[in-house]
Amino acid sequence: MGNELEQKYLLLMALYDATYVLKKAIETQEYDQIEQMVLEREHIIQQIDALKLNEMDGISNSEAIEKIKTMLIKIKEIDDFNLKNMPSVILTLQESINESKIKTNEVNKAKMVYDQYQGVPMYKQGNRFDIRK
Repeated sequence: MGNELEQKYLLLMALYDATYVLKKAIETQEYDQIEQMVLEREHIIQQIDALKLNEMDGISNSEAIEKIKTMLIKIKEIDDFNLKNMPSVILTLQESINESKIKTNEVNKAKMVYDQYQGVPMYKQGNRFDIRK
């Protein structure tokens, strides 16, 4: 295998591994790992694009090219799965964010009510005079 083809194949193997880990992260909804794998895949793709393939010398490179084609097909299959399932993960994340916003609003409202009562004198039993306007 030519040096450039070998490098490209090794990078494609790394891309395949990152794609597979991304698939597992999507399935388990591990958001930090999804972000990390997307960035890692982007970095690997940039490295692959940077490689320039020299003239190929026929038969010795045809094996390498077949391996590269096979690896690309495997990557595409996993990417298709990821594209199909990523929207559901994003929707789940959005629902989680919305729930957090609702809880935060409730806490903020309760804190605001609590703050309104600060400085109000208390009875011995613990009741406060309501001096709000």
